[in-house]
Amino acid sequence: MESDSLMFGGTHSIQDAPKGLQFKICIFGGKAVGKTSLCVQYVESHFVESHYPTNVQNEFTKMLKYNNQDYTLEIIDTAGQDETSMINSKCLNGCKGIILCYSVNNRHSFDLIKIIWEKLVDQLENINDIPVIVVANKIDSRDTSECKLDRNSIVKKSEGEQLTKYISNSLMSIKQQRNGNKNGHIDNSNNSPVQHIANLPKVGFIEVSTKLNINVDESILILLKEMEYLAANGPLGDDAKCTVM
Repeated sequence: MESDSLMFGGTHSIQDAPKGLQFKICIFGGKAVGKTSLCVQYVESHFVESHYPTNVQNEFTKMLKYNNQDYTLEIIDTAGQDETSMINSKCLNGCKGIILCYSVNNRHSFDLIKIIWEKLVDQLENINDIPVIVVANKIDSRDTSECKLDRNSIVKKSEGEQLTKYISNSLMSIKQQRNGNKNGHIDNSNNSPVQHIANLPKVGFIEVSTKLNINVDESILILLKEMEYLAANGPLGDDAKCTVM
């Protein structure tokens, strides 16, 4: 990675960045799950200890080189969602990648992901063409004394993987409903958290700790790889075989 810059609640936009492939990533999740700390850790390589609620949205920019290609990532840190809040449709314009973030020590934030996902499905006509990753944050909190006393509140890794499969299946159902394609097939024979569905982008899953900087870069890299592939090749063809990576 050669350089990176930060726009935190500023007025600049991705148009100000040097030219190269430009991708817009939107992060969604409940309140206080670590969406902003994920952005700050990825862009500035430090952890934001205090929680400052994101009332509207913050915009971050990261410039990097990957596979000998220059990229500019515009990362939209959206306001924390709840059951009744609306998703700002403007932030979805031009979205090329989606991060669904929850905290492993907050089961309610985990349950919210399905609700947020349904909102996105309702608002995005091209949801089938956008790579998605489910990010389970705050894995460092699993070892705290408070969490050990209340194990039922902790979201297990296997639950996150099941949630990812739910979203994968949802995408296949949406494709069948919108395109009338009855020949789709999902290969769940492997327990890999990254499912590759015929004619659809991948849905990924990863556990991270923004506090300890565990898997933060990797979470964005999963999206970047898929966005890069789609930019070069477009969605998989109708005759593409199903694989699990």
